[in-house]
Amino acid sequence: SDDFEEDETDEFQDDLEEEQYENNGGSSSMSPQHEFVSFAGIHIREGLADEDTLVNFKQTLLDRGLHLADGVLRRLVEGSCPSRIRIRRMEASDWYNLVAYKEKGNAAFAAKQYPQAVSWYDEALLAATTTVTRMYVSPIQHVEQVVHVLSNRAECELRLHRYHDAGQTATDALVLISDHEKSRIRRAKAELAVGKEKVIAIQQQTTRNDDSAPSSASAYLIQAKCDLQEVLDNPECTQAGKMSVEKLVLHVDHLLQLAKTAMLKQNPKADWDLYEQTVQAACW
Repeated sequence: SDDFEEDETDEFQDDLEEEQYENNGGSSSMSPQHEFVSFAGIHIREGLADEDTLVNFKQTLLDRGLHLADGVLRRLVEGSCPSRIRIRRMEASDWYNLVAYKEKGNAAFAAKQYPQAVSWYDEALLAATTTVTRMYVSPIQHVEQVVHVLSNRAECELRLHRYHDAGQTATDALVLISDHEKSRIRRAKAELAVGKEKVIAIQQQTTRNDDSAPSSASAYLIQAKCDLQEVLDNPECTQAGKMSVEKLVLHVDHLLQLAKTAMLKQNPKADWDLYEQTVQAACW
């Protein structure tokens, strides 16, 4: 969220004031789970954080059973991260409800009742919505459960042909764990589907008044290809994931060539290589 730094900084300031009040003899309403992770020791130079420092920092959190959302790392490198972030832990009742609704969603999915499965997955996320929406630093098992729910919902949305929803849901999962294989593949499938729809519309000339159609189709397909490459580049890529990706890459390449042809036909002077590099630079 664009309000990430502002929200976390405001909360940091509120808690700091409460700590000062307590130190001056007042009573605090802060509960024991109000712990924080400090980023004060991580220095950013020329927009880049020291890689060894980040690796050691993440390992320190892992040793404590905590996961640092990959979205926070990007903010950290951008210099838009507050000096500390609260650790979010689910209440036991929220955890129980999340798991229970997830299992109901999985059962509905197995029965091919995809709309009902989406509803159950939504209930699972709502059960712990306060924690889920701000799970920047949280126990590993909590994050993994949320990512599984999001990824499963994305798969349902794919099967319901709700491709934009599927892409956003998979993105929500990747913000937490960027190398989650199934979420990465599911986002690529959503992007591929949207890109395909746009290419078909171009071929059927239903977008003749839309000058941005070829570039829009290309952008979705380039992002899809980047996602698929991310899966292949992961040393822990599964054999099933690799086989799925290799098939999808063939479809992406074919459609991307069609989108490129349409784009150059519309504007022969367009610099395709520069456009592709520009889109790739924004992919994550």
